[in-house]
Amino acid sequence: MKSNNPCNQLKLFSFLLFLFFILTNKSSSEHLNKVNKSRLDFIHSYRVYNVPEKMGKLEVKPINQIYKFKYKRQTDDVIKEEINKSSILTYLVYKKDQIIIDEYNKKFINSDTHLASHSMAKSMVSYVLAHAVCGGFIKDINQQINDYYMLSNTLYFSQKISDLIDMRAGDQDYSTAKSSEFYNKLLLQKNKSFKINLKEDYLNTIKSKNIKYNYNHMPPDIILNYIDYKSNGNIQKILNKTFQKAQIKNSVFFIKDKDGFGVGTAWFYASRYDYLRIAKAILDDWKNDTCEGRYLKKIYKLRKKKSNKWNPKKIQYSASSYGGFFHFDQKGLEKKKILAMQGHGGQRILIDFENEKIISIQSIRMDYDYKKLVLDPFK
Repeated sequence: MKSNNPCNQLKLFSFLLFLFFILTNKSSSEHLNKVNKSRLDFIHSYRVYNVPEKMGKLEVKPINQIYKFKYKRQTDDVIKEEINKSSILTYLVYKKDQIIIDEYNKKFINSDTHLASHSMAKSMVSYVLAHAVCGGFIKDINQQINDYYMLSNTLYFSQKISDLIDMRAGDQDYSTAKSSEFYNKLLLQKNKSFKINLKEDYLNTIKSKNIKYNYNHMPPDIILNYIDYKSNGNIQKILNKTFQKAQIKNSVFFIKDKDGFGVGTAWFYASRYDYLRIAKAILDDWKNDTCEGRYLKKIYKLRKKKSNKWNPKKIQYSASSYGGFFHFDQKGLEKKKILAMQGHGGQRILIDFENEKIISIQSIRMDYDYKKLVLDPFK
């Protein structure tokens, strides 16, 4: 008989994860301290080409009007040296309507290559949610999800949207960051889906009384598919409005699982300049106080500390606050209004709203100097 006992579930997840990583020789980039050239080629090829080819897509195609960046190039030998000795694919710095630093690895990509977001997809879901709210499909982030049959008899039914996008759904007894990694692999092998995950792992679950920050895959998957439900299956209209207004050059897309449900936790794809165009659209919304901009300001205002003792060993995870599927309050930059998207393998986009500055990085591994390339440019 299936048991929802949290201790047993977590033990099972831990064992399966251990077994999986042994069998796959620890293929996840953050777990590799030394990776040879052929291994980097394989990791990059799998993410960029294999995943999009075998999965369905929620795709947004560009319109004729493409945003053309202005340039005022600056040379920074320190930054160039750091990039050259890392596995960074692209490094862009944008400030006040101009790209001032533009570097990329011509061996691995060109400017039209679709690059995997990993967990930055969660932030993209939030931006789509902003457009769903502003388009009248969803009332606001305080709305309870009590009309979505997919969540019936799970701990997520009747919860507020805000609790999910803040990663405070009380689901830590059933889902963790580690179990999410395992689910993600099964998803890409087409052995799991959003629908199967809910049925097999969350049926008859109970929300924890101890509400705390719990970063995992379920909330963004729920929100993306709830937007689809509330749009009566017309999510394409919302996606088009979200990303076409950024005046993208190439298509952008979320992947779909084997049952046709959108995947919001990871695997959003865009080219390097289109990631920057989307970040600029977010900056412009904030600056121009649009409806979507007011959504962003609200989640910034309502952001919460991840914990009272948040002090990770690695500086790249030092953002101490979270809200609306975004990270806030980077260590040493707490006084600045900086929104951050972050993903496995060193994917980062940071937006400084007051100084109108954006840094966008896509990488194969997190092997670069985070302080020099991400934090110091904002000081």
